[in-house]
Amino acid sequence: IETELRRIPHTPFVHALFAKNDLLVGGNPQTDAFDSRLGSWASQAGLSDGAGPYAGDGGDVGANMDITVEGTTTVIRGDVRMGPVGSLTINGSPTIWGSTTPLDVEIDLPNTPYSEFEAAWKTNDNASIPATFFNSKTGGLEGKSSEVITLDGGTYFFESISIGAQASLVVKGPCKIYVTGPANLSGQGVVNETGIPANFQLYAHPYPLPPGKIQEKASVTLVGGSEAYMAVYAPERPVVINGGSDLYGAVVGGDVTVGGNPKFHYDKALDDIRTLPGYTIQRLSWRELSSPPR
Repeated sequence: IETELRRIPHTPFVHALFAKNDLLVGGNPQTDAFDSRLGSWASQAGLSDGAGPYAGDGGDVGANMDITVEGTTTVIRGDVRMGPVGSLTINGSPTIWGSTTPLDVEIDLPNTPYSEFEAAWKTNDNASIPATFFNSKTGGLEGKSSEVITLDGGTYFFESISIGAQASLVVKGPCKIYVTGPANLSGQGVVNETGIPANFQLYAHPYPLPPGKIQEKASVTLVGGSEAYMAVYAPERPVVINGGSDLYGAVVGGDVTVGGNPKFHYDKALDDIRTLPGYTIQRLSWRELSSPPR
């Protein structure tokens, strides 16, 4: 037998929400999917159901272990797939459009390489941030009250992020952010003016950077907003998502907890991000070879 194979680099963002461990979909959230390569979500949201407008199905959620879905007006416009030995618990009367069968195998979610974090620690654009917001001694980024922190395109490394009260983090160009400690993006959250989730990538992992510093496995906290376009990858961190606004892109966490009534709009264009080590092997074709003549 002759087989034709293709080696595909791993992509971390193939679900609206995915948990390496357990996923709790609480509150009354909604999911759907759009493609930022074709324009904004609003320009594609020409469909409507009892829960409101949406762009299309494909707003999948999943976990390598257990999933709980709650709510009375929750609408998952896609699959809900737990791990191969995980369980699905339904509380209330949520609507699930797609499959609820378990995954065949757990999805591999390797850590963002240490070398990538180290490179961001050594060479970054932190110096462009006013000292009012970035403390170079502690490595922390902090916004209080109604402060607005602006990030131009570039690479940033923080030991912690705290965007609280009515503060906001405004993204002007393509950014990659690496954080080793707690990341609280609440307040008015992220305002990604590019309208492209891939232009705000947040990678969180408790690596000992600066070297020798022990980082705790602190949580990542997110809220949505009218311009909350983001891709978050934190497979070793608990991720908490609250509020009642929109979040465009994708989120991967360790244990993921959703509260409130957020609307998740998965961006299919994120499938183009190939940042993780390793590959998936896809079989393209096969044929049975004839026996050689004797």
